[in-house]
Amino acid sequence: MAFFTTCIRLGKTFGWWLLLPLTAGTAEPYTLIEGTIGEAPYQVAVPAVRSGNLLIHAHGSRPVDSALSIELELDQTAHGQLLADGWMIAATAYRRNGMIVTDAMADVVQLCDHLENTYGPLAMVLLEGQSMGGAIVTHLAETRPDRFHGAVAIGAALQVRDSEGTRALNHEPKFPVLFLSNRSEISGPKAYAESAAEAPVPPVVWTIDRDGHVNVNQSERLLTLEALVAWITSDTIEPGRDIKIEVAPERTVVFDGGGAIGRVIDITHNYGNLFIDFQAEDFDQVGIHPGDRFRLTINQISVNVTYGTTFSDVPRGEWIAFPTAEGDTIIAINHSSAFEHTKATIGDRAVIETLD
Repeated sequence: MAFFTTCIRLGKTFGWWLLLPLTAGTAEPYTLIEGTIGEAPYQVAVPAVRSGNLLIHAHGSRPVDSALSIELELDQTAHGQLLADGWMIAATAYRRNGMIVTDAMADVVQLCDHLENTYGPLAMVLLEGQSMGGAIVTHLAETRPDRFHGAVAIGAALQVRDSEGTRALNHEPKFPVLFLSNRSEISGPKAYAESAAEAPVPPVVWTIDRDGHVNVNQSERLLTLEALVAWITSDTIEPGRDIKIEVAPERTVVFDGGGAIGRVIDITHNYGNLFIDFQAEDFDQVGIHPGDRFRLTINQISVNVTYGTTFSDVPRGEWIAFPTAEGDTIIAINHSSAFEHTKATIGDRAVIETLD
């Protein structure tokens, strides 16, 4: 994210702030505004020249005890491209973490209402949800056609329920919903689409021939969002498409004896996951193959990790690593925080070695 130097408090009702225009890998300057609506923090990026269109992102479930926060990712992303094209990009942290659907739906609607009240009528409002967020936008497709025009649901966890007594899905979406799912979790969206075949607007399911949960790269995400816009504006979309796009970043790992040395290149603090610059070919060259366990060392902390395909390959509390759609490797603890365990920072040395 870009560095902000000026922050001016502008309001009490919504608790929002104005940050000066800046750029982050986009063609045009934008203004980043953040604050809270009720108890839900939010951010919105507003381009200097607005098209009148808005995308609201709905995130997945986060640990109950983590801080409420939201941080838009705009640098060299699908969202950044939309921003450069004049779209406002917004997201809410919801009013609490954990499994939250009904209240999260209300937080998304409140954010949309606030932005329309602030910036005037909106030409098109799209939703994008991942995991639990995919369930949230699907519920909104069934209940709020008055506020939104379409939704992309990535790795939608349609089975999610919460303590608020989330009503069951009725399989009657009233605006276009484009499901995007990895091959290992396609059954839920396919079953929903089959049940909704006679809905006012039957949903469409696109797949990515790759394992994982929300294991989607930015090129695939942008292609899906563009297809949703075309569906809304032209009333046509290609059904049942596989849109896997291979990403092959430059290999940067150094091989040393029986191991390899790389770096921590990203951290998702809300989930505690680390990303290291190892590609599948690097693991293969070291002699680590899917299903193997290996030793990972970061900050002089060594742990044994399973090299797999997704989080659920290991029990809760166990370490897992697998290739991401962006061509690097995620390091995680199933339902826990690898970041908290290692206190890693971006740029830290990461070493992988085979186990005897």
